Amino acid sequence: MASEENKLAHSLADNDKSGATMPPPIVATVILGLAVGIVAFSVLAGSYRVASVPLVIGAAIASFFAIRLCLRDPSWLLFALVLEEVVPYLNSISADPDARWVIRYPILLPLTIPAAWLAIKRGAFRRGYFLAYALFFGWCAITISYSEVPAISLGRLIPEVLVFAALLVVVESVKSASDVRRLFDRFLLACGVLLMIVAVSWISLPSDVTWIEEEGMHRFGGAFSTPNDLGAVCMVTIIAGIVQWNSTSGRKRLLLGICMAFAVVFGAMADSRTVFLALIVGIVAYSVWRYRAIGAIVAFSILCALFFFVWSFAPQYLNRDVTTATGRTEVWSFELGKIRQAPILGYGFSVEGQIFQDPHFPNWETFWNAGPNSSLHNSYLSLAISCGIPATIACLLILIWPWVSLMRSEKDPWNLKPLIFFILIPMLVLGTDESGLTEPRYVKGILFFLGWMLAERWRQMEDSTAAHRVVNSNAWWSHLVS
Repeated sequence: MASEENKLAHSLADNDKSGATMPPPIVATVILGLAVGIVAFSVLAGSYRVASVPLVIGAAIASFFAIRLCLRDPSWLLFALVLEEVVPYLNSISADPDARWVIRYPILLPLTIPAAWLAIKRGAFRRGYFLAYALFFGWCAITISYSEVPAISLGRLIPEVLVFAALLVVVESVKSASDVRRLFDRFLLACGVLLMIVAVSWISLPSDVTWIEEEGMHRFGGAFSTPNDLGAVCMVTIIAGIVQWNSTSGRKRLLLGICMAFAVVFGAMADSRTVFLALIVGIVAYSVWRYRAIGAIVAFSILCALFFFVWSFAPQYLNRDVTTATGRTEVWSFELGKIRQAPILGYGFSVEGQIFQDPHFPNWETFWNAGPNSSLHNSYLSLAISCGIPATIACLLILIWPWVSLMRSEKDPWNLKPLIFFILIPMLVLGTDESGLTEPRYVKGILFFLGWMLAERWRQMEDSTAAHRVVNSNAWWSHLVS
């Protein structure tokens, strides 16, 4: 196994050679990223710029040193991306929720622009399905020309491209199974920091801040603006914890168990039903794949016991508007009608919530009045409305095929196949009830694209190894017949 990993580690040596060491002008690149971030902030911040100048200066100084560390060890870049995607939107920050980008951009741009430059310089965008997804981004850029709200489409596409490029730098550093484990360690560390913030808010903040009333029920949000955001953090923590469990031991496993336990508790307090359903589906699928009939029997027995327990002690949890998926089926019907009106082109990248401003929309609740910020609560419908049906089909094929190639392969030295059941399947299930499946943003998107990129990285290395063997075989045959 070790020799096989060594061969795989060198199979893309030519492609990765330029990324083996830090490029000489990295300091200039970092300074340029900081400058772009500060200038963008100064131009866009408007009335917030004076009050936030100390914050921008502090973020710029911290980013300068953090970026150098992240680009020397890309696993820390993953850690930074998770925090960058979440911390600016914590409700403990006294700022308008619709203007949090003022806090986020001075951190995002300096962190990701140097990484994006490295990804371009190393040619990461020119390989396999990474190129295919870059072309999908190109189509998303075209949709801005006819978007319902072009400025918002552009403002959402740029961060997604930058985060995608940064994740490419992270994944391109992977050469062995130990590198994969290191990435998940960094990811879990970031999740642990977020859960610690939630625990502190639970203890120190008043209940009217940490608990949010939705649909006549009180749901725990902690330091997050919505309980669903907390549920997402809990979900990815549990997933990453399951992935890492067998590779940890001793004190590290104890800490991991505590972290996962807090994630389960906070997820239950947040009443994240879809999250737990997605996790259960993934675990059951893994049990059947790994243990065949025995796994299916055990999984079915546990599910029956769990259902009986919930039905006996909390029946209202199962009865809460389940027949209409929390009232969303009416909205989904309207969304399907809008897709039929523009099936090819869609309505513009990431502004699908604007369709609810249509006077024919039957639901007049204020929940749907946020315009482009309204969620369609279905990733597949969101993508079809944004970019059209052909682009939706192409995007899903791009995101799924590396996993199919991985499952068909007889080799798995990086132990990536379990990720199909703990990342791909739960995220696909979650996509039926939540938006954001195809966005490399927030904690869910980062984990999903991290898994997808690892699968694609392995596929590229395996194909490169196979091609190398064919070349050697042909050379041997030519030498023999000559």
